[in-house]
Amino acid sequence: EVRGSGMMFGITLRGPGAPVAEACLARGLLINCTAERVLRLLPPLIIAEAASLSALTTELVKMAAGRQRPSAHFGGGPISPSDNNAFYSGHTSFAAAAGVSLLIALGSRGMSGAGLLALGLLVNILVCLTGYFRMLAGRHFLTDAVAGALAGTLVALTVAWLHRSRKEIRKDA
Repeated sequence: EVRGSGMMFGITLRGPGAPVAEACLARGLLINCTAERVLRLLPPLIIAEAASLSALTTELVKMAAGRQRPSAHFGGGPISPSDNNAFYSGHTSFAAAAGVSLLIALGSRGMSGAGLLALGLLVNILVCLTGYFRMLAGRHFLTDAVAGALAGTLVALTVAWLHRSRKEIRKDA
């Protein structure tokens, strides 16, 4: 039986769960055996780490850049403090960071071929649509959306590289 609540999944096995959890741990997959026959699964933390780091870098760059939003630029100047936070698009950066992290996590877990390609295409479409709708709303210029997508992708790749480096270091020890 498989059941879920939020992002956590529980699997009730027919036999003992401890040997399954130990075998998964040996292959680098964290699974918790919470009862004799119950395993708990959580999504890869790489997604949350990339999204959080993306939000942090976005805010730091926005504070440093102080670029006016299109609605303030063409509408007679800033109206609120957030009107000077256009560069770069945080929404687009988040979408790219989360989407690329998901692709990396699934690829490292063995997903390949047409499924990964289709998901990659969907992620790219969603990132582009996020930037497009932020521009339509008058919140960002094209360069803000493109920079946000690139920044989110770079953050996701960096987080994945840091995780991979730690894993390789552990193998050598």
